[in-house]
Amino acid sequence: RGIYTVGMESLQITDILGWIHIRMPVFQRTFYVFPRVIDIEYPFSPGSLGRISTGSNPGTSQDNSLFESLVQYRPGEGIRHMAWKKYIATGTPFLKRYGKTSQPGLTLYLDLRRYREPDNTILDAEDCTIEIAVAVVKYFLDREIPVAVRALGQSRYEFDASSPATFNHFLKDTLNLHFRDTVSPAELFLADTRGSALTDGAVLFVVHEVDPLVLEILDDAVRNESMYAAIVNRTGMSSADRRRQNELFDALAEKGGRLKTVEDPESIAEDLRA
Repeated sequence: RGIYTVGMESLQITDILGWIHIRMPVFQRTFYVFPRVIDIEYPFSPGSLGRISTGSNPGTSQDNSLFESLVQYRPGEGIRHMAWKKYIATGTPFLKRYGKTSQPGLTLYLDLRRYREPDNTILDAEDCTIEIAVAVVKYFLDREIPVAVRALGQSRYEFDASSPATFNHFLKDTLNLHFRDTVSPAELFLADTRGSALTDGAVLFVVHEVDPLVLEILDDAVRNESMYAAIVNRTGMSSADRRRQNELFDALAEKGGRLKTVEDPESIAEDLRA
């Protein structure tokens, strides 16, 4: 997965004395290697994340496609929906207000951590994480259920859509999602929660490194009856690490926690069956 330029940068022919230099045209081609698009079944059974709906009646979740009005900004409010053109024109800050929809949708927090120097195993694991996210996003967009993707790698990434026509836009974006030494997606989730940037609906973590904070959030979700879940990519993980994880995951599942594991890139569709 990525963008690769193949060919020569330059070609110069020089005589034996170094007096004459002739530059020759060279050939280059750029290749775009996209992640696979895998069709999956709904990975969580009804009653867990099954309350996600596609109803059209007004509801409680903000829909950024339903602009209603401008309201004057008050100190302490978030500036995510600042009407910048209005601010520049008038000098007075306004926020955009949107209508509500009954489609709570899904917010997917994508793990872009790279925890050691890359090798083939690490790159395979990273590509698998992206392919899981692509499969989930496609599943929901095909059913016109709103999807938001949040990630923090080289920079913060945000994607919001509810139409199948927008899927290719997300697929192209994945070429520029770079893994870095960054924070857990659980920390990004908590920051969004504190900043009121998280709308109602389901939350799904797609991770390849499980940390206590992710498990804590899933454990709290059981008690609070929140629609939170996680998909753990275990590509390249040792048998010993998988056994240790299984003990934690089994304990969470006994409480009603929602978690799926993907064992390798070739088992994504099978592992995500309900």
